[in-house]
Amino acid sequence: MKPFDPAIALMNRLTYPQKFLLISLLFILPLVLVMYLLLTELSLHGSSPRKNYMAPPTCAPSGRCWKTFPRVGWPLIGWRWRK
Repeated sequence: MKPFDPAIALMNRLTYPQKFLLISLLFILPLVLVMYLLLTELSLHGSSPRKNYMAPPTCAPSGRCWKTFPRVGWPLIGWRWRK
């Protein structure tokens, strides 16, 4: 018995509208679950997105941020072996 035999047997018994509904539900259910978890997480923390965009007071127009904060970027950009 092959692993997909039950799924093939089910799809062979269904009509096209039933197949469409089944496949649609299989795509929509994970999206609904992820949206529910995301909205629950956002409501628990209650932080507004504007708070995340505020710069620290030491980063005023002087431009000294590059010296005081470490470089942030993708982990492998500019990566070299260190000896």
